[in-house]
Amino acid sequence: MLLHLLSDFLRNPALRERFESDPDGVLEEYGVSEEGIASLQRHDFDGVLKLLGEELRSVPFEGERNQRFWGRADLKLQSLERHEAVVNEPTRITLTGEGFREGTQLVLQTPSCSVQGTGIQVRREPTGRSTLTALVQVPAPGTYDVVVLGAGGMGTLPGAFTVRAV
Repeated sequence: MLLHLLSDFLRNPALRERFESDPDGVLEEYGVSEEGIASLQRHDFDGVLKLLGEELRSVPFEGERNQRFWGRADLKLQSLERHEAVVNEPTRITLTGEGFREGTQLVLQTPSCSVQGTGIQVRREPTGRSTLTALVQVPAPGTYDVVVLGAGGMGTLPGAFTVRAV
């Protein structure tokens, strides 16, 4: 990882010496991508930062120990593909946001009713954007909050989903 190479390079004089005599070997040892090497050689600071961000997003910062270091990661809900359904009709909904991971749950909620999404699929992009798709079947009409719960936090779209009677 480029992140590990840069971190070690800054702290380790022996690595800097090894790099001077065998840069290709050190880059290979750290698994730096061709894109990373090209960004370093061009002194492309923005390109290096982009790659570092992608590497950081690939690290699972979930779990109790990691929360102590990174804090709780609130899930950001940006858009909902489908905003309404009919009572007792299976409906597939898709949310777009940030921070969704495998194990993230979707709940439609009113003060008197809570419905868990099933068949949840999460897709994460290198940009940090996430998509969550779930199937819901709601037994009562009303206006529901869309709540997403993950290991690191939660996000809510208040009153974003309406269920109509037949």
